[in-house]
Amino acid sequence: MKVLQPTEKIVTEIATAYCIYIKADNECSDDVSCRSVCDGMIAEEAPVVFKAIFQDRLPPRDACALLHLCQPATYPHQVYIDTGARNTTGTGRFIHISDIHVDLLYKEGSSIDCDYPLCCRNGTGNSTHFAGKFGPSSRAKCDVPMATVDSLLEDIKTQVGGDKDIFGIITGDFIPHDVWKQSEIYDVNDLVGLFDKIQAALPDIPFYPCLGNHEAFPVNEFQGPEGDSWLYETLYKIWGRWLDDAALVTLRYGGYYSTVVKPGLRLIALNTGYYQDDNLYLSLTGRTQDMGNQRAWLKDVLGQAEKMDEKVYITGHVPLGSGVESIVRQYIEILCEYSEIIAGIFMGHTHNDEFRIVGCNGTGMDLVAFLTSSITTYDGHIPAWRMYDYERRSGVVMDYKQRSMDIVDSNQKEIGIWSDLYNTKEGYGVPVLSSESVKSIVKNFLVDDKIWNFYTTMSAGGGEDIPTNRAEEFCKTMYVFGDNMRSCMNGH
Repeated sequence: MKVLQPTEKIVTEIATAYCIYIKADNECSDDVSCRSVCDGMIAEEAPVVFKAIFQDRLPPRDACALLHLCQPATYPHQVYIDTGARNTTGTGRFIHISDIHVDLLYKEGSSIDCDYPLCCRNGTGNSTHFAGKFGPSSRAKCDVPMATVDSLLEDIKTQVGGDKDIFGIITGDFIPHDVWKQSEIYDVNDLVGLFDKIQAALPDIPFYPCLGNHEAFPVNEFQGPEGDSWLYETLYKIWGRWLDDAALVTLRYGGYYSTVVKPGLRLIALNTGYYQDDNLYLSLTGRTQDMGNQRAWLKDVLGQAEKMDEKVYITGHVPLGSGVESIVRQYIEILCEYSEIIAGIFMGHTHNDEFRIVGCNGTGMDLVAFLTSSITTYDGHIPAWRMYDYERRSGVVMDYKQRSMDIVDSNQKEIGIWSDLYNTKEGYGVPVLSSESVKSIVKNFLVDDKIWNFYTTMSAGGGEDIPTNRAEEFCKTMYVFGDNMRSCMNGH
């Protein structure tokens, strides 16, 4: 067990006392629960904070390179190939799942109202409302049990039918919201159990996952290749069933990878922890470093894809607008340089169905990011997933349908009940979901009641958080950065 130095011990005690005083940012409600939550959170986060405050701003390897005493660290360069015969006719389909947050300690019959940041567990709670088989039937701080994941996978199997050409993407956040009770071993066990379940249920469908902020330990705190090797080694073992050798090399190094999902269509899975704005480790480098050398690698892969005349899908968890602006601008610069070959960006994190426009300001074609809703029910959301139709020649998304679970009915009948929530092309009245089409949809938020009403239903995903401010949704969707968004709001 680590022995705290005097300064660290004092600051940790003060931080814990303050955490209890503010009730862990209103995530707990009494002294007993707040003591438990704050002891756990501070114990996890304190080493990160002290490293950020007291260590040199540059890690030793980077400082060494700056003094020209050694070579700078770099990603393991890969030569990517795409040798398959390309099918450029008609349309294909793929699955998008995000923010599963499965809770292996979920207990049916437990209270949905408790004094902790995560409820629906044995021994927690003080209300007369109880957790159902598939989740809480009303708004609660509860993640989903494995029963919900089983039902999800069964619904996907039914919807896929005999389609042998389909693939799936999973855009992060697999770990539950019990952030004060976690450890590296805890996260590994959750990841192994979940992906073994997916593979067993859908053995004929290749899935291409990426990391979310909850996979880091502590939550959000990605350190880079050396500090996160425990996580990347785990992914190397459990995602290797779907990935080729070149993809596994960079996954094992930095938690990101690229692979061909169909001949002529390349997927690039980013580790968005390397730019997310609540990663304290970024402060060690003044929030400017290319953590994990991911930006350099991204530019390299896109350059190779362009030479091979491939189309590209970018996947990640945290949307670009939730990143450190100075770092995200550099990512966007790279994406815009290769915007002609990028057919779509697919992310999650917000737990809502949303669009994001990545504007290139004349340096390339504007890009559209598709954000899907969550599987978790945490804080009033409804489990949902989507199926895209895409044009094989261009990779452009033609349409998607969203399917959701009726939690109340499922709990009452003790069987998972899923149905189509909406069809996007039909709802918006557009022939294709290109960036220009999506921009026209977003502009209509302000003037078209039918489009706005459909969007609010879509964004909430059948849940309770229905947007009400048209200008805010328009500006948030059209502009990545805060200053541009604020200027937009002032203009509306």
